[in-house]
Amino acid sequence: MSTEERGYRLAIMAVGTALVALFAAAGLIGAFGNGIPQELWAAAGALSGALVGVLVPAPKLPTTQAATNGAAAVHRAAVAAATTAVQNVAAGEKAAANEALNAVKARAAQPPASGRARAVVADAVAQHTNALTADLGPAHEVTQAAAAAAVTTGNSVRPNRTEGVSWVFKLSAEAVKPVSLAIITYVALKVGIHMSDGAIRYPNCHVFSAGAPTAQAAPCAAALFQAATSLIALGSASGGALIGLFAPSPSSKGTS
Repeated sequence: MSTEERGYRLAIMAVGTALVALFAAAGLIGAFGNGIPQELWAAAGALSGALVGVLVPAPKLPTTQAATNGAAAVHRAAVAAATTAVQNVAAGEKAAANEALNAVKARAAQPPASGRARAVVADAVAQHTNALTADLGPAHEVTQAAAAAAVTTGNSVRPNRTEGVSWVFKLSAEAVKPVSLAIITYVALKVGIHMSDGAIRYPNCHVFSAGAPTAQAAPCAAALFQAATSLIALGSASGGALIGLFAPSPSSKGTS
């Protein structure tokens, strides 16, 4: 287990422990017959939402099959051209040429980038062209052959319109998670706060009397206050999930 993964798990354990402590405190307060503070529910909601958000995979740019196939074609052409170039190198220069070939294969083994097919293919081509140097010799010849083949293959790959439409639909699906969480956070917090301060209330029902909720004097006020607490807790949970969704995490996020 790497240091990054260890820190990630410790952070999740810390958030979980804090959440358990908050619920235990709420249980003790309720056991003594006291009302549970609104702030406690909001804090618990934020922590629980953050915990869920961290564990859920973060949204990312989708990659279509055309993008994956195009990048793979570019890498295959680069490796094939580099292999042919090595075969044409003199015996005394094979070591340097083979080292360059291994570098080409290592670049080809990298997973494709995320995004639309044209951008993914361009990234695959750039991996080989960016490796070019001004040095001459067998290593440069091998790298140059790989780059030339990558450029030629990349220019021949053209995503069709169907793949573009598919990418748009996949992107929309990925955007649903953060957008829906943001809307829920805004609406729940806004309505909950307005209900708790009396801006939203039943007709002829005064939520506040002398600066405090009139829970005993007016049942309608108690109901509004409880609803406001629930909405604020929901908004806090949704906001915590939104933050946790974009929190940096190791590549094994959500896996053991």
